[in-house]
Amino acid sequence: MGRPMPGWEVAILDEDEKPLSPGERGEICLKARSNPHYPLGYWNRPEDSEADFGGDWFHTKDAAQTDEDGYFWYAGRADDVIISAATGSGRSRWSRLAWSTLP
Repeated sequence: MGRPMPGWEVAILDEDEKPLSPGERGEICLKARSNPHYPLGYWNRPEDSEADFGGDWFHTKDAAQTDEDGYFWYAGRADDVIISAATGSGRSRWSRLAWSTLP
């Protein structure tokens, strides 16, 4: 993936929002409000806004690790869910669908 864009504080964190060392897989998180482009929330959905954007870190639900040079390496989804048409679907559903279409 590369390095974060200037102006964004990005970290690989564990489930307790603790930074991980290079080479350890965790979730890509953005420091909340560290950039003027950080979202304020969802339109007319204050509870959802607080849940997703109210903490110290925004959780992308993407997994990655860093190397010793500070580069981020994507490792897949942290939550194993694909959002399609505003509904969540686990990877196994899509795998079954893909395999069922093979001859």
